[in-house]
Parts: sequence; C-alpha cells; structure tokens
Amino acid sequence: MTIARIYKLVATEGNQENLAGFLNDLAEDIRNIPGCLSYEVFNSHGETPHLIVIEKWESIEAHQSSSKHFPKEKMQSNASLFTGPPQGGYYSS
Repeated sequence: MTIARIYKLVATEGNQENLAGFLNDLAEDIRNIPGCLSYEVFNSHGETPHLIVIEKWESIEAHQSSSKHFPKEKMQSNASLFTGPPQGGYYSS
C-alpha cells in the first residue's frame, strides 16, 4: 500500500527561504532512496514561517528502512534553520 509521510517544519526567524532551499536540495538524495515514490516541499503563506514536506513511499516499512540511506549529516549541519525536530505522521488514501 502506498503511504504518504507528511512533515511540518518551523523555520527559525528569517530562515524560511533558507530552509526551503535546504529541503529542496535534499530532494535528489531522498528520491534516490529505495521505496521513495516522490518528495515535495511546500511553503506556508501564513504568519508562522513553516514548511510542509510530503513524501510518498511504497510502504511504511520502506520509509522506516530509509533511515540507513538518509543524509543525517546534512540535517545536522543545517539544524539552525528550523526550531526543532520535524512533526509528522503517516497517511493513506
């Protein structure tokens, strides 16, 4: 069953565009992980500077096993762009 993993990330003050750029730079890395079907980044238009990332995966197991391929060092080196860990969950249609 195809699933979506949706994340919300809140940018630190003045960093919404930088965070969007960083997340878009991750796209190729994420899309190349086995089981990933798509990866998209969306900017908010409200007062809170947040972004939504929508990933589609072949299964929850495919997403969970993706962590061994995830570029953790890139996330750690750009951690100052967001206020805390991403909040997210799994969704199906």
